[in-house]
This record gives sequence, C-alpha cells and structure tokens, in this order.
Amino acid sequence: MSFIVLLVIYSFKDGGEKVAYLAPGVCMQDLTFDWTDETNTFITQNLWVRDWMAIFDSFGFDITMFSTLFLFWAGLFSGVSTFIALLLSSVSKTIV
Repeated sequence: MSFIVLLVIYSFKDGGEKVAYLAPGVCMQDLTFDWTDETNTFITQNLWVRDWMAIFDSFGFDITMFSTLFLFWAGLFSGVSTFIALLLSSVSKTIV
C-alpha cells in the first residue's frame, strides 16, 4: 500500500511523467464547454432566455408534483418514496 502512495506522490511532483503544464494565459477547458460555448454566449447576452428556462423548469416541476399528488389522492399510486425522491432531487437541482 505504501508503495502505491509513494508512486502517486512521485508522479505528481515536478519532473514526474504525469504532470502537464499549461502555458501562461491558457485556460483549461473541457470539450463540453467548447460544444456549448455559442449557447452560453447567447444566453449571457439575452438574459430573458435564462428567465424563461427557469420559469419553464419550475412549471414542469409543479406539474410533476401535482400529477403525482393527484394519482396518490385517486388511489392509483400508493408510494410515498416518490415524493421524497422528487423533493430531494429538486433541492439538489436548485443548489446545482
């Protein structure tokens, strides 16, 4: 186990084989950032699109919750775990 730790430490120190340096002024970007760059620029320049996306997302969540509550009230759905899962996913989605 300690050999693996030493190997990892050596590979990240200066002069190791796995260290990749970027040139000064170069920003590290992943491929998905490059794919969505035009869309992100458009949404940044037109903030009303972002607002409508947030409104639509909230509306979609409300429809999901009300339809699930209706199915529960009508006796077509008998589980409570779905409500808990929807609320937890909503909270985590809001944080993200």
